[in-house]
Amino acid sequence: MIDDEDLYTADEAAGEVGVSASAIYVWTHRGYIRPVKKRGRVNLYRISDVFAAERNRDRKHRRR
Repeated sequence: MIDDEDLYTADEAAGEVGVSASAIYVWTHRGYIRPVKKRGRVNLYRISDVFAAERNRDRKHRRR
């Protein structure tokens, strides 16, 4: 069972990771991360998923 205390909104997660909230939305749209739950209309994310997406974002956009 997922505890709401372990989940963050896009704004909260962005602040923890050091990126903009719009980056979280872009990563969600591109499929790099997925929200695990909703609170009303707000998506909630695991912070570990957001950190993993941030670590991998540079690798996906490098030219080969």
